[in-house]
Amino acid sequence: MKKFDPLFNGIAAAFVVGVLSLLTFESPLGVWLMFSFGSTALILFVFHESDFAKPKNVFFGHLISVLIGISFNHYMGISFISLGL
Repeated sequence: MKKFDPLFNGIAAAFVVGVLSLLTFESPLGVWLMFSFGSTALILFVFHESDFAKPKNVFFGHLISVLIGISFNHYMGISFISLGL
């Protein structure tokens, strides 16, 4: 089974990114696919035994990032400065 792990990991990551892309294009709720999801999919499906892939690290990492992004958008608006910060 170990020799098929890279194939399974690649298919699983492609599926997750595909579903997020579909939600982005077909849903009126906004953008679901962000650059950080691609790197998160890589960590979860390829480096699944590392400390970075623990559910609490992934969840709270994204939660903190989203809260900071929303606060910058609310108080500064969308500009190259706020996106850079």
